[in-house]
Amino acid sequence: SEIVSSFLSSPRDEVCAREREEAELRDEELASEMQSKLLSEFFDEQEDGSSRPVRIASSADHLMGKWESRIQHGDPFTDRKSTFQAHLADVRSEEDVKELLIVLNSNNKIARATHNIMAFRFMSEKGNLHADCDDDGETAAGSRLLHLLDIVSALNVCVVVSRWYGGIQLGPDRFKHINNVARELLARQGYCTSDPAQGSGSGKSGAKKKGGRAS
Repeated sequence: SEIVSSFLSSPRDEVCAREREEAELRDEELASEMQSKLLSEFFDEQEDGSSRPVRIASSADHLMGKWESRIQHGDPFTDRKSTFQAHLADVRSEEDVKELLIVLNSNNKIARATHNIMAFRFMSEKGNLHADCDDDGETAAGSRLLHLLDIVSALNVCVVVSRWYGGIQLGPDRFKHINNVARELLARQGYCTSDPAQGSGSGKSGAKKKGGRAS
């Protein structure tokens, strides 16, 4: 009888089982509701009932007036079908950096780049140095870009270098191109207060430049 009773559920066991099922159902409903809410933030319903992704620009519209005239774009540089272009702006806080990145990513061309490597360096009102970087998948590129800002003593600036991968691996040359397009734009905008490498490594080794702004 003990063996048989071990296979039979008691009323209490049945209640606990029902409670577990109800709890799991509530969790599933909550997860589904949260997912629907998140998706609704990224999709707009159209008149025909279809939906489309919301442009990143929609969250940047109110920032355009503040940043559009402050952002500077360098000349695109192409080597073996990969194109590199630097963008920068004056920043004085981490909030400035966040806003700048929102505005840059509202540009469809920049948003579609394979990598957008970023580094910033600014002095706070209290005289504290703030600096950080992001590789965006291009391993070690962010720290190299930040090192460039350091050696040229660039302050109160955020630099983003976009790379559109062309299908051919460049090896270490990709780091040279990232820093070269950034250095050129920094120098053009007067941020290079001390540059031991100025005038060298202009990145003309068989590659070609193309003029124009990011658009």
